[in-house]
Amino acid sequence: MKPGTLLISQPFLGDPNFERSVLVLCRHHPAEGAFGLVLTRLTPATLGQVLDLPPGEAGPAAALPLYVGGPVQPDTLHFLHQRADLPGA
Repeated sequence: MKPGTLLISQPFLGDPNFERSVLVLCRHHPAEGAFGLVLTRLTPATLGQVLDLPPGEAGPAAALPLYVGGPVQPDTLHFLHQRADLPGA
């Protein structure tokens, strides 16, 4: 599998972290394992709220919705974007 592949869980998976979920594969290595993000778990929070950005100073990014990306490393923040000009993107 290659990065960017969408994975759709089985309807009756039985794992509450992934049941009825769509994930995007970000990295896959046969020896090191895989890393992906859940795309279907919207939270009520926005980027501005979580980063405690001052109102009016953060621009349109402050209103971006946040999703729970999965059960691993819940204290990290990852961005999905379409900026081809960013190194490593």
